[in-house]
Amino acid sequence: MGLLGLFSLLLIQGLIFSQANVNEAPGTKYVIVLGTSLDKKALSANLYSRLQKASRYLRTHPEPLVIVTGGQGSGESLSEAEAMRRFLLKEGIAEERIIVEDQATSTYENFLYSYRILKSKESQLKGIKVIVITSDFHMFRSKFLARRVGFQPFGITAQSRGWFNSLDFGREYFAIIKSFLFDHY
Repeated sequence: MGLLGLFSLLLIQGLIFSQANVNEAPGTKYVIVLGTSLDKKALSANLYSRLQKASRYLRTHPEPLVIVTGGQGSGESLSEAEAMRRFLLKEGIAEERIIVEDQATSTYENFLYSYRILKSKESQLKGIKVIVITSDFHMFRSKFLARRVGFQPFGITAQSRGWFNSLDFGREYFAIIKSFLFDHY
């Protein structure tokens, strides 16, 4: 890896770590919880961590609606969004607060499809504040893509779990480059 490659790795990892914190905005009307893979019907550790954060936030903030977003991947018996909806219902979140977006297959699509859903509810959507709930390693790219779609994102990070943590941060390096180059409409 040349000097340029090493510089880009350090820069991007710095950006990832700079956003791996919580910065919620009071008065936000929408929360977007990003999906991640399931093990058939079971929640992965990262998805479970995200949903715990979402449940805690939604129970203490009864006003915002929540969009659970994520399609059905190969080997999954239901969509990520449906699994998240079921979890939040068991946690006591009212069904009328939950909006299901179950077509997205990427982080970019999570925001694009969520934006389209909210467009039917809001007259002025550009720049609308949303709280994004995702894993620590995923927050920088998530906010970047949310801004690209038209949201003003704030974040609540869920700690990533287990030995996957270093793999997740490493994989995210390449995902950020891909998103920067290709994820836009």
